[in-house]
Amino acid sequence: MSGKISAKALCRAGVIAALYVVASLLLFPFTFGIFQFRLSEALTILPLFFAESVPALFVGCLITNIFGGGGLPDILIGSSATLVAACCTYLAGRLIKNKYGKFFVGIIFPILFNAFAVPLIFVINGTETSAYMIEVLIIGAEEAGSVAIFGGAVYFGGYRLLSLKINTRSEAKSMTENRGEFMSAKRLALIGLTIALMVVSAKISVPFVPVPMTLQSAVVLFFACYLGAADSLIAVGVYVVLGLIGVPVFASGGGFDYVLKPSFGFTLGFLVSSLVCGLLYKKSTANVRKILTLALGTISIYVVGIVYFLSLKVFYLGGAIDFWNVLLTFWIMFIPSDILKAAVCFVLLKRIPENIR
Repeated sequence: MSGKISAKALCRAGVIAALYVVASLLLFPFTFGIFQFRLSEALTILPLFFAESVPALFVGCLITNIFGGGGLPDILIGSSATLVAACCTYLAGRLIKNKYGKFFVGIIFPILFNAFAVPLIFVINGTETSAYMIEVLIIGAEEAGSVAIFGGAVYFGGYRLLSLKINTRSEAKSMTENRGEFMSAKRLALIGLTIALMVVSAKISVPFVPVPMTLQSAVVLFFACYLGAADSLIAVGVYVVLGLIGVPVFASGGGFDYVLKPSFGFTLGFLVSSLVCGLLYKKSTANVRKILTLALGTISIYVVGIVYFLSLKVFYLGGAIDFWNVLLTFWIMFIPSDILKAAVCFVLLKRIPENIR
C-alpha cells in the first residue's frame, strides 16, 4: 500500500465505515448480546480488495460498539478484534492468488478473532450465560453465518458492482475510471460520512459556558455549506428517518414517539438549516455574506425548534407558556457556543482547497 491516500480511497473508506454503522444499527436488537447477528460483518471480506477498508472497518465497529451498551470492554476489545482480523485478512489476501483460497482467509480471521474476543467481553462485564468455550462456539457459529453467507455474496458478486476484478492487483489498476461514477461515489461517501458524524455528535456533550454543547449543529452547518442543499438534505433526511423507525441515532435514542419530545423540533430545524446554507453559501463570494449565511443557518434551527416546542406545548402538553423563558432556555443560553461553532465552520470551509471543493 503506498504512502499516499487517493481521494477515491478516502471516499471508499468513508462509505465502508458508514455502511458498517448503518447495517449494525438497523438490526440493533440482533447486533449485541450472546445471540447476535451482525449483517455488517459481511463487510469484513473487503480487506481482500481495498487496503483502506482496514481502518474503515475499525472505525465503523468502534462507532457501533459505542452504542452497544457493552461499555469500555466492548469498545476496546471488540473494535480491536475487528482491526486485527482485518489486518490479517488484508495481508493473507496479498499472499494468496487463488480465488477460493482468498475467500477462505477472508472469512476465517473475522470468525476466529470474534469467537474468542466477544465471550471475553461477556466475562469482563459479568454477562456470560455459559462456559467460556461454549460461548466461543456460539459466537463463532453466528459469525460464520454472517461472514460466510453474506460475505460470500459480497465476495463473489459485489466486486462487479464495485467495478473491481479480484484476480490480481494489476488487473484492478488497468481498469479505466469513469469520472462521473467517481463523483457519484464521492457524493455517496460524503453523505454517508455526514450521517455517521451526525449520529456520533448527537451523543457527545462538550463542557462549555454557560451550558454544555453538542457538535451536531456544527456538523449540519459544515456539510450543508460543503455539499450543497440537495446532498445535505438527503443526509439529514436519512438521519431523521433512521431515528423515527427506531434506530437509536438521536441524542436520547430513537422511535416514532420521539416526535413528542421538545427537542425534536430542533432536529427538524436541521433540514431547514441545510436548505438555507446549501443554497446560499456557495453563492456568497464575500466573507461577510458567508458568515451571515452560517448565522442564518444557525438561527433557522432555533426558529423551527422553538415554534415546534410552542406548538407541542399548546396542542399536546398543555400549561402556561412563558415565551421569554423559552427563548432563554432554548436559544439565548446557547448563543456563545453557536458563535464558536459557526466560526470554526467558517475557518474550516475557507481552508479546504478549491480543487477539492
